[in-house]
Amino acid sequence: MLYPEVLSNAISSFKKLPGIGEKTAERFVYALYEKDMDEVENLAESLVEFKIDEATGKYKVEEVSLKLLA
Repeated sequence: MLYPEVLSNAISSFKKLPGIGEKTAERFVYALYEKDMDEVENLAESLVEFKIDEATGKYKVEEVSLKLLA
């Protein structure tokens, strides 16, 4: 299906996650579209906080990976 570029980009981003295909990515984008802007901003902020250490500005990947393995 042809989508506006902004939707297409969001769908493509979700499809990069393991186990997420076209239809699921579309559902995620539609679900986010229906949410209040505050909820979407909270999700985006949570993802950034999850990945970046505020003190150093570096990714937390190693720290998160170690915690998941423990």
